[in-house]
Amino acid sequence: MKLFFISVFVLALLGPGLWSCGGSLVEVKVDVVGERTALERQVLGTFEELDRQVMLMASVRSVDATGRLIEVPPVPPEKRRVIRALQRMKFNRDDVDRLRAMGYLGEGNNGLLVLRAAPPSGGKHDSEIFIKTILAEENEDRLVIMKRVVQENENFKESDLEKVQKVFAHLYRDAAPAGTWIQGGEGSWTRKTGLSAR
Repeated sequence: MKLFFISVFVLALLGPGLWSCGGSLVEVKVDVVGERTALERQVLGTFEELDRQVMLMASVRSVDATGRLIEVPPVPPEKRRVIRALQRMKFNRDDVDRLRAMGYLGEGNNGLLVLRAAPPSGGKHDSEIFIKTILAEENEDRLVIMKRVVQENENFKESDLEKVQKVFAHLYRDAAPAGTWIQGGEGSWTRKTGLSAR
């Protein structure tokens, strides 16, 4: 926000003098970096709450007055799917990062991974079957989580899934390692440069 206020101040101070020189000499472009939209904050808040619930479920047990373990109530199937998805995503994270950096997998503009290139046949590296398995598992897990975010947040309807997917696409794109293929909103592909956010 500081950048915005500084730009407005400079424009107010210098604007009349520059305008009197025969037109606009300066184009002011304001980019506020680091600010999240309300939708992004809602999605992140719901996702972080899901992650917190999973951690609490995995790390808490109770005992009664005699010291015996109290049976934990059964976990609802929807939560079990989210727990499994989060666990598998963490387990596959190194493979996903490596396959994105190698250019085999790209980040689609819908929050899902896309197969960009197959490995050379007969190579000693990753097989196409392995890459497609990781791709299918990751996309299945991402969809489970995105759908759960929509279900858990009272401000979202089922029809908001596409918007939530776009927010996740932005988050995954930011966290992707350098070398990852990134699909823009209009469908074109570019390769990410620089350092990853992880």
